[in-house]
Amino acid sequence: MTDLAANLSARLASLPPPERRPAPHSTAAELVDLLGQVEAVAVRNALMGLHQWLASTADEVGLALLGESRSLRRLPEEPLETYRRRVMGAFEFWELAGTLPGVQLALEQAGYRAIITEHFRDPDPARWAEFSVVVHPL
Repeated sequence: MTDLAANLSARLASLPPPERRPAPHSTAAELVDLLGQVEAVAVRNALMGLHQWLASTADEVGLALLGESRSLRRLPEEPLETYRRRVMGAFEFWELAGTLPGVQLALEQAGYRAIITEHFRDPDPARWAEFSVVVHPL
Protein backbone atom coordinates (compact mmCIF):
# COMPACT_ATOMS: atom_id res chain seq x y z
CA MET A 1 0.00 0.00 0.00
CA THR A 2 1.36 3.44 -0.91
CA ASP A 3 1.75 6.25 1.62
CA LEU A 4 -1.20 8.08 0.06
CA ALA A 5 -3.42 4.99 0.26
CA ALA A 6 -2.31 4.33 3.86
CA ASN A 7 -3.05 7.94 4.86
CA LEU A 8 -6.44 7.85 3.16
CA SER A 9 -7.28 4.51 4.80
CA ALA A 10 -6.30 5.92 8.21
CA ARG A 11 -8.47 8.98 7.59
CA LEU A 12 -11.43 6.81 6.57
CA ALA A 13 -10.97 4.56 9.62
CA SER A 14 -10.93 7.60 11.92
CA LEU A 15 -14.25 9.01 10.67
CA PRO A 16 -16.67 6.86 12.74
CA PRO A 17 -16.90 7.32 16.50
CA PRO A 18 -14.33 5.22 18.42
CA GLU A 19 -16.81 2.49 19.31
CA ARG A 20 -17.74 2.02 15.61
CA ARG A 21 -14.20 1.92 14.14
CA PRO A 22 -13.20 -1.37 12.50
CA ALA A 23 -11.12 -3.78 14.55
CA PRO A 24 -7.58 -4.38 13.26
CA HIS A 25 -7.33 -7.23 10.72
CA SER A 26 -11.13 -7.51 10.45
CA THR A 27 -13.12 -7.65 7.22
CA ALA A 28 -14.25 -4.08 7.88
CA ALA A 29 -10.62 -2.95 8.27
CA GLU A 30 -9.73 -4.66 4.96
CA LEU A 31 -12.66 -2.88 3.30
CA VAL A 32 -11.45 0.46 4.66
CA ASP A 33 -7.95 -0.29 3.29
CA LEU A 34 -9.43 -1.17 -0.09
CA LEU A 35 -11.44 2.06 -0.13
CA GLY A 36 -8.26 4.00 0.73
CA GLN A 37 -6.47 2.38 -2.20
CA VAL A 38 -9.35 3.15 -4.57
CA GLU A 39 -9.42 6.76 -3.37
CA ALA A 40 -5.64 7.04 -3.86
CA VAL A 41 -5.99 5.84 -7.47
CA ALA A 42 -8.79 8.36 -8.06
CA VAL A 43 -6.67 11.19 -6.61
CA ARG A 44 -3.67 10.23 -8.79
CA ASN A 45 -5.87 10.05 -11.91
CA ALA A 46 -7.42 13.43 -11.13
CA LEU A 47 -3.96 15.00 -10.70
CA MET A 48 -2.74 13.45 -13.96
CA GLY A 49 -5.83 14.80 -15.73
CA LEU A 50 -5.26 18.21 -14.22
CA HIS A 51 -1.69 18.24 -15.52
CA GLN A 52 -3.01 17.52 -19.00
CA TRP A 53 -5.44 20.44 -18.83
CA LEU A 54 -2.81 22.96 -17.82
CA ALA A 55 -0.87 24.23 -20.82
CA SER A 56 2.23 24.71 -18.69
CA THR A 57 2.42 21.00 -17.75
CA ALA A 58 0.58 19.13 -20.52
CA ASP A 59 2.46 16.63 -22.64
CA GLU A 60 2.52 17.00 -26.43
CA VAL A 61 -0.84 15.28 -26.99
CA GLY A 62 -2.56 17.17 -24.18
CA LEU A 63 -1.14 20.46 -25.41
CA ALA A 64 -2.44 19.75 -28.92
CA LEU A 65 -5.93 19.19 -27.48
CA LEU A 66 -5.72 22.42 -25.51
CA GLY A 67 -4.51 24.27 -28.59
CA GLU A 68 -7.37 22.89 -30.68
CA SER A 69 -9.84 24.00 -28.00
CA ARG A 70 -8.43 27.52 -28.45
CA SER A 71 -8.40 27.26 -32.27
CA LEU A 72 -4.60 27.18 -32.34
CA ARG A 73 -2.82 24.55 -34.39
CA ARG A 74 0.85 23.81 -34.10
CA LEU A 75 2.71 25.18 -37.08
CA PRO A 76 4.91 22.82 -39.14
CA GLU A 77 8.28 22.42 -37.43
CA GLU A 78 7.21 24.73 -34.57
CA PRO A 79 9.10 23.82 -31.37
CA LEU A 80 6.86 22.43 -28.64
CA GLU A 81 7.80 25.16 -26.16
CA THR A 82 6.96 27.89 -28.71
CA TYR A 83 3.56 26.29 -29.26
CA ARG A 84 3.12 26.03 -25.49
CA ARG A 85 3.75 29.80 -25.13
CA ARG A 86 1.18 30.52 -27.84
CA VAL A 87 -1.43 28.29 -26.20
CA MET A 88 -0.76 29.78 -22.77
CA GLY A 89 -0.93 33.34 -24.14
CA ALA A 90 -3.96 32.84 -26.41
CA PHE A 91 -6.46 34.83 -24.35
CA GLU A 92 -4.05 37.69 -23.76
CA PHE A 93 -3.33 37.80 -27.51
CA TRP A 94 -7.03 37.79 -28.42
CA GLU A 95 -7.60 40.82 -26.20
CA LEU A 96 -4.93 42.68 -28.21
CA ALA A 97 -5.63 41.18 -31.66
CA GLY A 98 -5.44 43.67 -34.51
CA THR A 99 -3.35 46.14 -32.54
CA LEU A 100 0.34 46.95 -32.57
CA PRO A 101 0.80 45.44 -29.07
CA GLY A 102 -1.04 42.33 -30.27
CA VAL A 103 1.31 41.84 -33.21
CA GLN A 104 4.31 42.40 -30.95
CA LEU A 105 2.93 39.88 -28.43
CA ALA A 106 2.29 37.26 -31.13
CA LEU A 107 5.84 37.61 -32.43
CA GLU A 108 7.24 37.51 -28.90
CA GLN A 109 5.30 34.29 -28.21
CA ALA A 110 6.86 32.87 -31.38
CA GLY A 111 10.32 33.73 -30.05
CA TYR A 112 11.02 37.05 -31.80
CA ARG A 113 11.57 40.65 -30.81
CA ALA A 114 9.98 42.94 -33.38
CA ILE A 115 10.36 46.53 -34.51
CA ILE A 116 7.13 47.53 -36.24
CA THR A 117 6.62 50.72 -38.21
CA GLU A 118 3.03 51.68 -38.99
CA HIS A 119 3.05 53.67 -42.22
CA PHE A 120 -0.25 55.42 -41.63
CA ARG A 121 1.88 57.83 -39.61
CA ASP A 122 3.95 58.65 -42.74
CA PRO A 123 3.19 61.78 -44.78
CA ASP A 124 2.03 59.64 -47.75
CA PRO A 125 -1.72 58.96 -47.17
CA ALA A 126 -1.72 56.20 -49.80
CA ARG A 127 0.24 53.93 -47.41
CA TRP A 128 -2.41 54.00 -44.63
CA ALA A 129 -2.74 50.18 -44.49
CA GLU A 130 0.96 49.31 -44.73
CA PHE A 131 3.48 48.49 -42.06
CA SER A 132 7.04 47.22 -41.88
CA VAL A 133 8.26 44.55 -39.47
CA VAL A 134 11.86 43.77 -38.56
CA VAL A 135 12.27 40.67 -36.39
CA HIS A 136 15.18 39.42 -34.30
CA PRO A 137 15.34 36.14 -32.35
CA LEU A 138 14.94 36.59 -28.59
